[in-house]
Amino acid sequence: MSRALTLKIDDRTERLLGERARQEGVSLEEEAHKLLGRALGSDRDSFWERADRVQQSLEGRSFPDSAELIREDRER
Repeated sequence: MSRALTLKIDDRTERLLGERARQEGVSLEEEAHKLLGRALGSDRDSFWERADRVQQSLEGRSFPDSAELIREDRER
C-alpha cells in the first residue's frame, strides 16, 4: 500500500538534500527516498556491496593482532 506523504523540512535541509540529489543526478524526492530507506535499514544489499568493496580494498594488507593491541591498551 502506497500513500502520499508530505513532509515539512527546513530550508537548510531542503537545500542540502537538493544538492545531494543534483550530485547523484536524481530528483529531490528520489534522493529523500534513498536516504530514508538507508536510515530505516531497507538498503541491506547496498550495505553488503559496500562492505565487499571495503574488504576487497584491504586484501593483501596485514594488520596487527587486535588482542595484542587490547592488552597494550589495558596496561596503560
